[in-house]
Amino acid sequence: SYLEALSDYVSLLTRNPRYAAVTSAATAEQGATALQNAGYATDPHYARKLTTMIGQLKAMSEKVSKAYSNDISTLF
Repeated sequence: SYLEALSDYVSLLTRNPRYAAVTSAATAEQGATALQNAGYATDPHYARKLTTMIGQLKAMSEKVSKAYSNDISTLF
């Protein structure tokens, strides 16, 4: 299940000292770099790809937040 997969992933990161820098990273972007530095992925661009995705999600989140911060009661 998705829950079990996520639970296993969190367990891997929090219990393995190899990933200590990931769990103590101040930002998601720093965590992505720490994950790559710890040898999690073989792709040399892994951290850059994750960081790009994180940026896209943050931008989308900001747009959604702005859209729902407007008073839409006058539309109905």
